Amino acid sequence: MGKMLQYAICVLVSFMAAAYAAPSSDKTFSPVELFNGTSQSIIRIETDFGSGTGFVVLLESHPCIVTCKHVVVDPYAEFEPLLEPGEQPVAPYLKVGFQRDQLFDIQRYWLANNLDLAILDVPAGLQIKTLRLRKTLAQPGETVFAIGFSIGLDRSISQGIVNTVYSDVIVFSAPISSGNSGAPLLDVHGEVVGIVTSVAKPENGNFVQNLNYAIPVALLPLHRP
Repeated sequence: MGKMLQYAICVLVSFMAAAYAAPSSDKTFSPVELFNGTSQSIIRIETDFGSGTGFVVLLESHPCIVTCKHVVVDPYAEFEPLLEPGEQPVAPYLKVGFQRDQLFDIQRYWLANNLDLAILDVPAGLQIKTLRLRKTLAQPGETVFAIGFSIGLDRSISQGIVNTVYSDVIVFSAPISSGNSGAPLLDVHGEVVGIVTSVAKPENGNFVQNLNYAIPVALLPLHRP
């Protein structure tokens, strides 16, 4: 791989419709239809420290893979030593695809400054279809689906509801596992309402169940970095 270009994403918070506006699509899909219809839109991501999920959307009419920053960069890695003048950094192992035996190198990616977000260029040769980003906020009580590569296996789907919504996070109940990070959180119309990031972790002895987090798509940049 060539030298990786890492740029900070300028996060533009722009809610494009009122919270209770109707979704932009009236057609609803069954879980089976959603799973089969996204086979070329949801991406397996493999690194030298684990695996995750991404999905393809259009940013300024250019297809990009959206995922979580912690999928691309190891959050537990030690800082790299300072490089000597003229020395090039070692490019990380970063590959994407639909099957583990047919992966493509990622040449460029961008990392968000203040959010757990990353945007990857789609490699040549990867035949993809884009997902639609929903233009309205997710609503508590509505049905949502998480589709991703749980624990590095083949794609899997889980169903739940939106528990609550804040300006910077969606709390939902669809079960997720390691490997789901970066997966799309879809509504019944097949539109992305959030980017799956993590599960809620118990603190101070509290019991936590079916509380998971996603970043609202309104926090994605409106323009390709």
